[in-house]
Amino acid sequence: MIFVAPQSHNSRVFYTLALKQSHGFTLIELLLVVALIAVLSSFLIPGFSGYIDNQNIVQANELLKSDLRSVQNKALTGVDASSGTTNYWGIKIASQNAPFYYTFKSSSNTAGACDSVNLTTATKSDVLMGGATVRDGVNACIFFSMKNGDANFQNNNGSSMFKVGYADKTPCRAVEVNAAGMIRGVELCP
Repeated sequence: MIFVAPQSHNSRVFYTLALKQSHGFTLIELLLVVALIAVLSSFLIPGFSGYIDNQNIVQANELLKSDLRSVQNKALTGVDASSGTTNYWGIKIASQNAPFYYTFKSSSNTAGACDSVNLTTATKSDVLMGGATVRDGVNACIFFSMKNGDANFQNNNGSSMFKVGYADKTPCRAVEVNAAGMIRGVELCP
């Protein structure tokens, strides 16, 4: 309610009361807004879903790089070197599209040593983020030398990398390790 300035009329003072009418939203206006939100959501949700998938792969790749560096550091610092039977530290990918991997120690760095890794005594990694997997690494191992941190792959089809991706998609990221033990992330897709 709004009071309007007093007016004089025949020596009487009247106050006029003006009522302000308020309008709500009509049903048509509400339907238009809901339709607009639905249309915008149909464009944004698939893009956001792709972003989340990409971030899961990035995090899985970073976790693998970090774990490879930790295993290499164990080798370089001589963890368990006093036992006399540990000359190498390594990581094993036990299956195709593995959601995790194993850390182990070994006396040799041969394909036979990779095949004979006891998975019950090896340390299992965390499960990779959002369904990401280490791809194309069936029974593959990487060994880091306690002597100098050098790396060598076994059972990895001649590759010097572990690919990270989803089981049903072409992997676009990988972790590459050269013979001198340098670990780096690699982008595989343009």
